[in-house]
Amino acid sequence: MASRNFMLYEGKIEDPSITIARAEVFMESYTTANEELNSVLVTKRTAISLNWEPPPQNWYKLNVDAATRNQDRLAGIRAIVRSSNGDIMTAAISKKPFWGDVELVKAKAMRFDIKVATESGLYPLIVESDAQNVVNLVKGNLESKGDICWVISEIQSYMMEKNKVYFVPRICNSAAHKLAKLTFSYQ
Repeated sequence: MASRNFMLYEGKIEDPSITIARAEVFMESYTTANEELNSVLVTKRTAISLNWEPPPQNWYKLNVDAATRNQDRLAGIRAIVRSSNGDIMTAAISKKPFWGDVELVKAKAMRFDIKVATESGLYPLIVESDAQNVVNLVKGNLESKGDICWVISEIQSYMMEKNKVYFVPRICNSAAHKLAKLTFSYQ
């Protein structure tokens, strides 16, 4: 899909080795996601809380999400940071072009959100996202050969030493998801 878009919108033909690498990354991501989903489903019954939980005292929690609308080729990115009391400290939304790579959009959302939080002085920060592969890439648990690696390196540069990033099921990230979808309501 990305190779097709590159040709359609930029008039350039992508090197076939890049297309193959992207396909390999996709298959690896798909396999990893399925394995980890099965693990989460088993763990969910015993260890994972299915509600948003506040961060520890003197910490802030950033919930990250992005919504996409294929017909408009748009992605809605949002930031919502809450204190240990659950108070919303800051929120921001942004629209970005969407060319079919959901993981890249979710990584860009995380980069945007972390930048908003740190520029607002809201740290140390716990970052939660329902994009498990993006979380694993940021933590260094996965390697990427695709376009996403430069966004991941920027995220890692924004992460301060104390900051943490975690995967959470979508149900724990529902406020972020709803806010991301609201992005499309604004011109």
